[in-house]
Amino acid sequence: MVEALAPFRASGNLSDSMLVRSGSRLGLSEIDADVDVLDLDDPAVLRRERLRPSRVATRYREVTQPIAAALYEKHPDVGALSWWSTLEASWQNVTVFDRAARRLKLHSTAVLTLDHPVVREAADFLGLRARSL
Repeated sequence: MVEALAPFRASGNLSDSMLVRSGSRLGLSEIDADVDVLDLDDPAVLRRERLRPSRVATRYREVTQPIAAALYEKHPDVGALSWWSTLEASWQNVTVFDRAARRLKLHSTAVLTLDHPVVREAADFLGLRARSL
């Protein structure tokens, strides 16, 4: 959630529109994923793949998307990539590839609202405050 709200941190305000992307409300799902994950937080993996941490953990998609595409092609058995958050290194990001969809088990989904605990925690981390009406 922090990664989703981070682009808005300069405003200092949290608004409902920040929880909508392409006309759809954001949600948070709990899933089990029976997939192999390529851990880009593992120095041995970075070395083997000839990747530098600064290339993996950047906000610039023009850098990360070609890396992800190359790893997708190189490792047809891998269902996801994981790496650390650029906002807090102890947080893990996971991108699940579409080819792993049939191996995902959905447990629950919550629609995200301004009063959802995850949204509130992320907003607090970023210093975003809900505007009063």
